[in-house]
Amino acid sequence: MREDQVRALEGFARRELRVWGPYGYSHVRRVLRLCLLIGGEEGADLDVLRAAALLHDVAKPREGEHGALGAEVASRVLGEMGLGGEFIDRVGHAIRAHTRRVEPETLEARVLRDADTIDKWGAVGVARFFFKALRLDMGVEEALEVFRGEPRAPFYVSRGAGFRTYTETGRRIVEERRGFTLRFFEQLGRELV
Repeated sequence: MREDQVRALEGFARRELRVWGPYGYSHVRRVLRLCLLIGGEEGADLDVLRAAALLHDVAKPREGEHGALGAEVASRVLGEMGLGGEFIDRVGHAIRAHTRRVEPETLEARVLRDADTIDKWGAVGVARFFFKALRLDMGVEEALEVFRGEPRAPFYVSRGAGFRTYTETGRRIVEERRGFTLRFFEQLGRELV
């Protein structure tokens, strides 16, 4: 992809996600950085990853399954940019597969899934967790109890949450961040006694 195409996708994603809280454009930028890191180490097509990461949540504010809808939006936007069918298909598959409703069949889809999973853990994941808790008028104690329970919408990270990674690089990063998250909530529990 040319630099002007990347900038156009960045602008499109920024406009689509300008007020979408923890799934907004800052999340997209973090996922993009993780995709480039993981994809670079794993040998993925970085152009496919740039497009897929920038567009993976553009349909989040819409009704319906945002992975499938996002793939449709990506197909239209990338087609208008003159990008080819195979490229669009690979981007679309990665976007569909990041939601866990579709199994990732390509390296790029696996990298995007890992990057999106990683962003739920670590310091950023803790911040996102409390952002959601505050939006639901939860106090710190109630949020801690949610974390100690089983994962549930909109909290997909909890002490008991499993995660699956598809790349060795993704596994290494998520294990480190998950460790931080668990230590944070353990400390929080000790402080709230």
